Amino acid sequence: MTRGHRIGALALAALVAVVAFVADLFGTAGARIDYTVVGADLVWYLQVALVVVGHVTALAVAHDRALVLYEDSRLAVRSQYWMLLVMVGYTALALWLLSQANA
Repeated sequence: MTRGHRIGALALAALVAVVAFVADLFGTAGARIDYTVVGADLVWYLQVALVVVGHVTALAVAHDRALVLYEDSRLAVRSQYWMLLVMVGYTALALWLLSQANA
């Protein structure tokens, strides 16, 4: 073990000790996580909504930037066709991945 490894191990041990001390400041170190508060269905619907809203927002912001960049609005719209195609693909992929997690 090199000197650097020893220093790293000691630093990690000191960090763990500090975190263990600070983690129980509120007396919650022994508390258990209640996984029934939010169901898996609600989490899935929230993820789907956030993916769709995030991608639509990204398209709106990109279009806004294109309107600033191009003087002609038709050029701005035409410049965004590829972005629309890519974001539809990303959205479809994300929704497919989310559906696979609940399968």
